[in-house]
Amino acid sequence: MKGFTSPTIFIPNLPTTDILKTYRTLDQFKNVFGEFRGLTDGWGMPAEMHSSLGWLGFEVTQTNSLRVVSVFLFTVGKRQTAKQEYVWTIDGISIKEGIFKSTGHKPKMEIYRDK
Repeated sequence: MKGFTSPTIFIPNLPTTDILKTYRTLDQFKNVFGEFRGLTDGWGMPAEMHSSLGWLGFEVTQTNSLRVVSVFLFTVGKRQTAKQEYVWTIDGISIKEGIFKSTGHKPKMEIYRDK
């Protein structure tokens, strides 16, 4: 593999999904996941821009499984007339969680290629 689309980071004591669902600011998510490190896109007009941010974090559970949490935020940036900077807020939140358990077998990379 030469690249990846979903950088995932280890986060000890990753907050529960219920706690993450209470967050309403970008800073709250950045305090948990750090600065955004993935791909994003922007669209809109000079006065109001739209974008998205997403993170994947994991922690090791007491049963040696991996708890993985995906957070995807839809964001809106409104331009401040005095400073000409955007102030970004969250317009929508998607949070998903999964548990990965060991099968006891060696990992095998499975790649689908359309011939």
